[in-house]
Amino acid sequence: MSRSADLIAMMGRACPQPKDVVRSADADGAAAVALALHCFFVEAGFQVEGGLLGWPWTWKKSYAPPSGWNERFQDEWVFEYTLAKTGSTFFLHCSTRNGKMYVRAIRANNLEGQPDINVLGLEISKYVSPKEEIATATSWAAVLRNIDKLAEQAMEHLIQPFLVMEKKEPSASLDSNKWKDYLAVKASEWTDASVVLPVLSVGLVFAMGLGMSVYRRRISL
Repeated sequence: MSRSADLIAMMGRACPQPKDVVRSADADGAAAVALALHCFFVEAGFQVEGGLLGWPWTWKKSYAPPSGWNERFQDEWVFEYTLAKTGSTFFLHCSTRNGKMYVRAIRANNLEGQPDINVLGLEISKYVSPKEEIATATSWAAVLRNIDKLAEQAMEHLIQPFLVMEKKEPSASLDSNKWKDYLAVKASEWTDASVVLPVLSVGLVFAMGLGMSVYRRRISL
């Protein structure tokens, strides 16, 4: 099965109807891209918070996003995960500005007490169909495009670095409410200057607000 077919199947499990995600207020399809990135994380073994079912060692893979994921912020989406194999906490934060999506994947707390942050910039129009097609789409295949490229970028720049880290050094336990509060409050407080800076600087601005270090690659595609 191709990556395109894989993602279309995952998106269908996450949200069967595109119209429930791609609303008129989101005509550029950004929410669909955010949901696609979420699906790649789940596929790689990142479990949505509260997804532990059955016996303690049994994880059930669920692509369904958390309740209210597409309503809490305007043009921003936040997902929280636990890595099934290690129990570490991660966040995926997507925000948009002027047709671009800025993605921050956060490994919330390593053993030194600092977060590891992977940053990726995406041109939304490269990964979704034209607006007039999105508005009438009845399947995810009609909404998303260049899926293989999107999957490649997500794995190389957001997901794989964390999987490598976790094999070498599982992250320490932490109070994830600290990060929930930060993302809930600070997401709406970023200045225009911090949003429109080139993507090479976005991760740095984000981390400087916390007094923390930034790790991994930063690219714009």
